Amino acid sequence: MTNAKKICDDANLDFEEIFAYQYLVTPGSAKVKGLTTLPFGRYSVHIGSKLHSAMLLDRKGRFFGYVFGVAVDKTGLITNDHIVEELDLDDPRLFTQFAEYLNDVAGRYVVLCGASDEHRIYTDPVAMIGCVYDPLKHRVASSLNLVLDRDLVPNPITDDEAILERGGKYTLFHTQDAHVKRLNGSFFLDLDTMIETRFWPRTEKFEVPVEAYGGVYDEIIATGRHIIGSITGAFKTAMPISGGRDSRLLAGLAGEHVKEVNQPFTHITNFATRYDAAVATLVGQHLDIPHEIHSWRQPAPPRRSRFKYRQDLRGFQTALGSKSPMPDEMTKNVHQFLGENQIVLRGHLTDLLRAVYVFTSNRRRWKVLDWQMQRLFPVQMSEFNKDIFANYLPDFVSWRRTLPPAALEMPLDFMFLEVYYNSTVGYTFNGLHRQFYMSPYNSRRLIELSLAINVDYRRTMKPVDDILYRIDPELCAIPYYKEAGSDLSVIAPDQPWHAISDARMAEVKARFDSDYSQAHEIIAQSEPDTSTPLLSSLA
Repeated sequence: MTNAKKICDDANLDFEEIFAYQYLVTPGSAKVKGLTTLPFGRYSVHIGSKLHSAMLLDRKGRFFGYVFGVAVDKTGLITNDHIVEELDLDDPRLFTQFAEYLNDVAGRYVVLCGASDEHRIYTDPVAMIGCVYDPLKHRVASSLNLVLDRDLVPNPITDDEAILERGGKYTLFHTQDAHVKRLNGSFFLDLDTMIETRFWPRTEKFEVPVEAYGGVYDEIIATGRHIIGSITGAFKTAMPISGGRDSRLLAGLAGEHVKEVNQPFTHITNFATRYDAAVATLVGQHLDIPHEIHSWRQPAPPRRSRFKYRQDLRGFQTALGSKSPMPDEMTKNVHQFLGENQIVLRGHLTDLLRAVYVFTSNRRRWKVLDWQMQRLFPVQMSEFNKDIFANYLPDFVSWRRTLPPAALEMPLDFMFLEVYYNSTVGYTFNGLHRQFYMSPYNSRRLIELSLAINVDYRRTMKPVDDILYRIDPELCAIPYYKEAGSDLSVIAPDQPWHAISDARMAEVKARFDSDYSQAHEIIAQSEPDTSTPLLSSLA
């Protein structure tokens, strides 16, 4: 019996409900009560009742594998018996062809595929679906409690107290168990050998000339719109809207499909999110969508009993696989306003367009490893020291050595993509088990297009406005979070708020009119790297 079922039975939790969006792969043909079992060669795959599933077939209609979760390719949503014209089971380049095909598959998903005697697992770009594997038992699952059918062996590398109580993270592909590891989304896992192999990125260089930025932006818009439209046309969806750039961009990319979103919303859990709600009201008004505001007070949500709070906490932690605290929206009970069994479309990975993990343009600093590791939060930042650095250094260097040359040109972006996202959304989304959370921007092609923009230009955040302006200048003009100052009344719908963003919009228009030539000036100011060794600044 999987540990997840034991925990649910002991805590009087509904196993089928809590693991409705999760999956488990086991050797042999034994079934798991509460999950649907499907055959996969020498293995079985067990899926929750609400996890979307499809079969991948080659061009001749022959079975190649399963897709679990929400995945969109160039033709649309992957559903039912999905024929992939690029694949031919008789072609010796089958898996190479599949890796090339996967470049254009967006969403939150896991793929189990095979040919001859080989069984492989691939995930979405950042393993947002969650993928942990136990090499001792040849088991793979979306979360730790589900993969384990034995006692947990404490991980000697991680500090559980610092992680679970003081804001650290299970980073660098670690879990709470000494043997169970997280799969890097840029690798596939061989089920028989339990060996990971990198298959992405496949490009030799990401960055393109400034003169190509307009074309890059247009492809981002077209690709994002196709993905979002494929999802909203097939599922009930919700979309958070805030005062920031990421949710604004997602709403813009949706285009006409934003009106198909069933529940555009903003959660208010503190003053910052109250500001979000004020800006989001303007966005909702402009897009003519029924925007909802869910507040934890003024007005407060319906009361929750202590028993119900404990059950919410236990359910979250059981689905997650650790005793981590709930996110604010669950702690403050505003999550109950979201309709159940919806796809919640989040803006994750659009932040690549702002280079959010590139904290400096100084290329020499990109080779100083300790401050980078600190921002992976193995412990909270104030606790990080040379002992923590030494403890995680072998894992950090081991990961970094797998990066191909094109990725090594932008190591901080790849640290963000492959390590940070893996330990955050790849870890926490399974805990939010009443809905299926995902980012439609989670596409290797969209990642490549984002990284095609020079990093120094991305650090200015200008690419987001560049794209929004091409989509809808009025949407771009709405003030961002704190752009208007702390007085929320000035961005009320009946106020002349356009003056707040006039200067920014004049710059955006000038960049558009000049085909983004201003980027040349920003790129020219970058600091070249003249060092070669990897360094540490810790004494």
